[in-house]
Amino acid sequence: VREGDRRRIVEIVQVVRSGNTAISSQVDVRLRGLSATAGDDFGAGPVQVQFSAGETIQAVPITILADDLVEDDEEVRLSFTNFDRNGIAGDRGTANLVILDNSSVEPPPGRVPIYNFSSQSYQVREGDRRRIVEIVQVVRSGNTAISSQVDVRLRGLSATAGDDFGAGPVQVQFSAGETIQAVPITILADDLVEDDEEVRLSFTNFDRNGIAGDRGTANLVILDNSSVEPPPGGVPIYNFTAQRYRIREGDSRRRISEVEIRRTGNLDIGSAVSVNIRGVTRNPATPGADLLAGPIRVRFRPGEEIKRVPIAILGDRTFEPHEVARLTLSNFNQGGRGGPQRWTRLVIVNDDPRPPVGPRCPLGDRLVGDDQDNVLRGGAARDTLIGRGGDDRLVGGACNDRLIGGSGDDILDGGGGNDVLIGGPGNDTLIGGTGKNTFIFEDVLHGVDVIQDFKPGHDRIDLRRLGIRYRDLTIGPSIGLGLNRSTVISVNGNNLAVLRGIDRSEISARRDFLL
Repeated sequence: VREGDRRRIVEIVQVVRSGNTAISSQVDVRLRGLSATAGDDFGAGPVQVQFSAGETIQAVPITILADDLVEDDEEVRLSFTNFDRNGIAGDRGTANLVILDNSSVEPPPGRVPIYNFSSQSYQVREGDRRRIVEIVQVVRSGNTAISSQVDVRLRGLSATAGDDFGAGPVQVQFSAGETIQAVPITILADDLVEDDEEVRLSFTNFDRNGIAGDRGTANLVILDNSSVEPPPGGVPIYNFTAQRYRIREGDSRRRISEVEIRRTGNLDIGSAVSVNIRGVTRNPATPGADLLAGPIRVRFRPGEEIKRVPIAILGDRTFEPHEVARLTLSNFNQGGRGGPQRWTRLVIVNDDPRPPVGPRCPLGDRLVGDDQDNVLRGGAARDTLIGRGGDDRLVGGACNDRLIGGSGDDILDGGGGNDVLIGGPGNDTLIGGTGKNTFIFEDVLHGVDVIQDFKPGHDRIDLRRLGIRYRDLTIGPSIGLGLNRSTVISVNGNNLAVLRGIDRSEISARRDFLL
């Protein structure tokens, strides 16, 4: 925003609300001077932003204070604070506001270079050698009377920098009056049979106060040399080589190669297929906890008949039942299809000893904190840890412990054993640890807890004390909350818990909740 010559209120900054937008809510925007000074360059704030039910966008009225000093452009950091209705910040929870000084004469006031890609999508053939292509073009508008430059950043989506394309960034320079420039991008060839691959293009490192326009990102698709139709009369057909595979769990992460895919039909071409992984209904192996989630892309060269599937097993030292994952074939290319054995089961065999019971895991201590910030640690017995007031840290031991945080923003870590964790009032962090754990919630208005390691099919969320039914429960993705691949649990419109690293599709209301 330009500083101007008088005190004024600007509404260039907007807040976007997602998640539960059916209720009214409010949040404060905090303004912290980086190079700008509160009271001299901008009104100190915080600025309260109110949303009525159904509203998703609100402007933030910020006071800009003018002066007649010649100075550098100044910067203000924006962030959220004072949430109500258990609101939380998303992945764009901070921003910077640059106050442009009136003495900035280059570029002229109100005119800056604006950069756009000429298209939202480009395609280029991989080729058989390293080469530079100039299919991508940048269009400059706004102030084109000056010379300026900008970098184009290349980020691999399915393509890999250094293997499929030159990493960049690529600098694009404009002389005064120029409006279009090509972007020289290096394409790296290989002889692999692979899918078409994609690169995300965006702008960075502007000079002369340049900005990105409405078409500030684009995708570049690198078409594989093998992307040809299969010869007439033949397509690849895929089957697993067995109806069931059994492997030992182990104590750490390791890669197995027991699972195999046999390709029949047309073997004269290169082709590929994906292996999807999910748990079964009873004793499921959980993607992300027991093995890496997939999908796993398996590529066949011309003439290859059998390929092993590289599956990563996440071993541990927790005694548990044998776990089962279902593997299925999908996403065929070259006209391929699955045969009669297009799915199989992978049994992960437990190899950990049964934990001590009875006298070897006796009743332990009852440790109770005070209203300060306490650290309570359990031992090798069945302990009860109660934090009471303050921001406490409770750490269970090797056996089945009971952890109660009390008021405050607590951290509860169950450790070993099958533990019970009750966060209580406040925004708590809950870590079940190994074993089958139960997370108990007593009030929908006690804050939003984050469960760091929820294991679908193993752990339980106990909501029986809330007196609700399944229809009162909402399980949804954390869109806009800054929590990649996480799930939000809400009760009657109030956010209750976040399951970190868990996709909505992995959760079953009937299996994972007690109501």
